[in-house]
Amino acid sequence: PLVIQVTKSYEADETKVYKVRRIWGKGITEELNLFGPGLILEEGAYYYLTPRWKRYGGTSINYTRNREFSIFKSDSYSTTIGKSLTNYLKQKLLDCRSGPESWHDYEEICTEILNLLFVPPLMAPEIQSRTENGLLRRDALFPNWVEQGFWAAICERHNAYFILFEFKNTENLTPLHVDQVDKYLTLGKDTIGSFGIILSRKPPPQPALDTRKAWFPRNRNVILFLDDHHLVRALDLKEAGCDPVEVLRTEYEIFCKSYAP
Repeated sequence: PLVIQVTKSYEADETKVYKVRRIWGKGITEELNLFGPGLILEEGAYYYLTPRWKRYGGTSINYTRNREFSIFKSDSYSTTIGKSLTNYLKQKLLDCRSGPESWHDYEEICTEILNLLFVPPLMAPEIQSRTENGLLRRDALFPNWVEQGFWAAICERHNAYFILFEFKNTENLTPLHVDQVDKYLTLGKDTIGSFGIILSRKPPPQPALDTRKAWFPRNRNVILFLDDHHLVRALDLKEAGCDPVEVLRTEYEIFCKSYAP
């Protein structure tokens, strides 16, 4: 069966609609709208969504593709999903080889992790978004309409109505990688904002750090670096019931202090 988590609910034409996200596999970023007569789901809870097999029972519902399913909640799964899913994603990340031959796998794994960590409150991303002229690719743009907390502060300070994540499946981040992201943000300053995050396999070497430092006074773009260690730490916080955004907050504070007078 498909595992889903309810993220929010709303009313549409006097019908209760539940917005859910898929949990396992490539579809983790896909959002579905579930509705049905008498359907009552708990926000934040996990459910199995299955074909309408007799042994499961449950409430028959329709979703956006107009296919009939049954849905039921498993208390045991709900209490263990956090640990099992975070361990699963950590292992997928660590098993992924660095280098161009595995770039797609790395992008997929990172997208799954980011969705688990930050959606909600961020909205599900648009993957491999291209600019209007088709020349620049931004790996993932997460819409940021959060009204409080870290993401709201980032939006207010850096006009970041979208959070840019760039996936670089390399152990040696180069100045060219930083140049590329700074250019994305500079060209999109009036539309997506001036805040971006580069994900790579190892901490950035000094030339990459120097390039970020050289660009900031001119273009005022904030670029944070995250590596495998940061993602594993954030997953550990998620598993422990803490807010994984603390990993980003720490890196953001380090960035800001480095430019303090």
